[in-house]
Amino acid sequence: NMDLKFSDSDTTFRQEVIDFLAAEYPSDIKEKSINTDKQIRIGGLVKNGSLSKSEDGITVRFEVTDLKHSIPAV
Repeated sequence: NMDLKFSDSDTTFRQEVIDFLAAEYPSDIKEKSINTDKQIRIGGLVKNGSLSKSEDGITVRFEVTDLKHSIPAV
C-alpha cells in the first residue's frame, strides 16, 4: 500500500494521483466489459509497432498493452 498525504492546497494534484491510481489496465477493461467509447484513463505500455501519426500531423494512434491484452488509443 502507498500512503499519500496532501495539504488542502494540493487538491488538483491529489485528484490526478487518485485518477491515475484508479486507472484500468487493458485486461481489467476486457474482464469488466468497460465501455471504451467514452474517454477513460488506462495504464500500461505502448505496444511495440502500434504507434502511427495521421496525415494531419496532429493525431497519434497507438495501442496500450499490459502484455496480456491491448486497447487502441488516440
